[in-house]
Amino acid sequence: MESDGDTSPPRPPTPAPLRACGAGHPASHSLPTSAGGRVCLSCAAALLSSAGAASTPSHHVAHALANLSLALADPAFLRPLRAAHPRFLAAPLAEALEGAADRRDAALAAQACDVAADLAAVVGSPADSELVARLARVLSSGSLVKHLHTWRGPVEID
Repeated sequence: MESDGDTSPPRPPTPAPLRACGAGHPASHSLPTSAGGRVCLSCAAALLSSAGAASTPSHHVAHALANLSLALADPAFLRPLRAAHPRFLAAPLAEALEGAADRRDAALAAQACDVAADLAAVVGSPADSELVARLARVLSSGSLVKHLHTWRGPVEID
């Protein structure tokens, strides 16, 4: 093969252009993952926010929470999340916890709390404070505790 005299190192591949999700949300809300996929924060937020609605199957919410949990461990997802959207998921996660309480779904509530704790750990201050405050309001409302009490019945001490 003949050289054209160019001795510069090869250029790195250009990143894929931002593109909107299938629902048409802003391209800036569609964050990449290391595996080559994308997570649309707007779609995730909408699904988490509807966790208490009878029309939203709880397994869809659980699947979204599981995918968010995986994404929160992915540096390719975390960089743009921290840079541009650190507070984006705070309200939807609190609403998912409320929805789990409304459904009396302890497993979904635990999963929402786990993802919220993971999110608070990775986004840092001050976004973590907002997330903790929102979750504290849900927990202090007593709805989750009231539902847990009715699931398990009163505790009897002998």
